[in-house]
Amino acid sequence: MARNGAVDAPTVFRADPLWGNAPIAGATFTHTADDGDLRGLGALSCRTPSNDMVLLGGATEVGDSSVLVLTNPTDIPAVVDLGLFGADGPVEAAGTGGHLVPPGESRNVVLAGLAGNQEHLAVRVRSDGGRISAVIQQSVLRGLTPGGVELLAPAAPPALDQVIPGVVLQNADTARAVREQDGYAAASPVLQVLVPGSTDAVLDIRVLGPDGEVPLPDGGVMTAAAGSVSTVPLEDLAEGSYTVAITSDVPVAAAARVSRGSAGGPVDFGSAPAAERLGSEHAVVLADGVDVQLVFGAPEDSAEVSLTPVGADGAIGDPRVVGIAGTTSVTVPASSFGPGAVAVIVGAAGGPVFGAQVATLGGDTAGISVSAISEDPGGRRSIPVELRY
Repeated sequence: MARNGAVDAPTVFRADPLWGNAPIAGATFTHTADDGDLRGLGALSCRTPSNDMVLLGGATEVGDSSVLVLTNPTDIPAVVDLGLFGADGPVEAAGTGGHLVPPGESRNVVLAGLAGNQEHLAVRVRSDGGRISAVIQQSVLRGLTPGGVELLAPAAPPALDQVIPGVVLQNADTARAVREQDGYAAASPVLQVLVPGSTDAVLDIRVLGPDGEVPLPDGGVMTAAAGSVSTVPLEDLAEGSYTVAITSDVPVAAAARVSRGSAGGPVDFGSAPAAERLGSEHAVVLADGVDVQLVFGAPEDSAEVSLTPVGADGAIGDPRVVGIAGTTSVTVPASSFGPGAVAVIVGAAGGPVFGAQVATLGGDTAGISVSAISEDPGGRRSIPVELRY
């Protein structure tokens, strides 16, 4: 295990097989700042490069900074095309196609130059040639007041079912006082759903808490317009940790924006992307220097997760099994693994389970970031196939 490594350039993390055994490996990058324009907390887990990914949670209104960072860790040049989607539909702009990312290099794309004045912006990134990694560096500046920072990772690929664990909401009265301030309306928690195809989607949305499903207005059923980002307010939910499950009749992608802070004080935001189903072995490296909790959701049947702590010296602790009732969420504080734990090996059994790591600065203090637990290190066992005519 290695901790506290400085990162001042694009970094590739690789883990090679040992004696024919596939490795269990992971890495997490953490950014914290208590002053300056980038005040806030952002955490990002390493992910397997891909040729097709969707990122939600971007914004390009006045005061928003949204920079897409494309990195090519392969030995093959990548030519990247971008698809941009806002609340009113696809955004047509010059300069979205043909971005060359040479092997071992990165390229930054300022999204406001392609799609300005967008409160909710989603980006579909497709590459020919080398597989790439993509992340959006998102920050907010309200006049001279920093409004938070987040590293937006790709969500699970578009599908008929999406699950978003790690939707953590702060005290309702505190959150209301924050968003009622002039210019803070965007600090409201909200679900974002992208319909990347040409057919409107009928969505059935369920919010799962520790005691089961929490009702939404209109029963959680809504229609999302094709080619656009639709939103569902989550501000009426009580304080706590939730998992959001979405069922659609056409493929969609999804994420949830959350905020944390206090009226008259610092405010930060995070973005919880839709996650992929957990398997038998996932390495979760705990964000350093912050409070961390793992949130697991079982949208269907009951399940179990096995949590095995790993120390800084690589020592493996005793596994702990946590049961999750069907249609509920469970929160496990990282502090429960003991002071020496720096990572956790996660395995799931039973019904489908989805998980996220939520990093905060404690209490209602500004500072929050959400990272979905990545797919297993062996990579995806299938590829999405899109049929057109």
